[in-house]
Amino acid sequence: TIGITPPRRSNSRAGAHHFNIRVTSPNYPGRTCGRGATLTINPYYEFAIGDLSPRQQTVTWTRRTGQAALAIANQGNAEATFRLDGEDDQRGCAFEFQLPGGTAGRSARQAEIRVPPDAVSTVPIFITPLKRRLVGLRKHNYALTITNTLLQGQQTPRSVFGTLAAAPLIGLGLLL
Repeated sequence: TIGITPPRRSNSRAGAHHFNIRVTSPNYPGRTCGRGATLTINPYYEFAIGDLSPRQQTVTWTRRTGQAALAIANQGNAEATFRLDGEDDQRGCAFEFQLPGGTAGRSARQAEIRVPPDAVSTVPIFITPLKRRLVGLRKHNYALTITNTLLQGQQTPRSVFGTLAAAPLIGLGLLL
């Protein structure tokens, strides 16, 4: 009986792996016996996400859109699909996700991204306030939440938080 236990690491790729077992004996030199077999490694899913970078930012009338980035690390042994959702407490911002490769354009409000095993993918996120104040004494703050959901497996979604401050065109300094 031979027991084969692949380690639970991302380099133990999911799928069928064919191998051959050869047996030799010092009593019978030159003779071998072999058997082919297939080991099927089931996929497992594990991931980690970084913080929203930058976590806090300010948009002005000349710079209307804030940009942040989120790193997603696939620590499983199979390709994983993630869904990213962006929202704020007041529903006052539009979220766009730039998928890796940049050829598909931006995906609004939510996006799906595929990450190979043992790889890290960084997703740029563009955040634009929907309404802008012309006159105000202070900046309007939005509490941002980016939720990352693994579509395979049974892991709970993970969220990162940030703040976007929208400055008015005519602020306290100009009013004084």
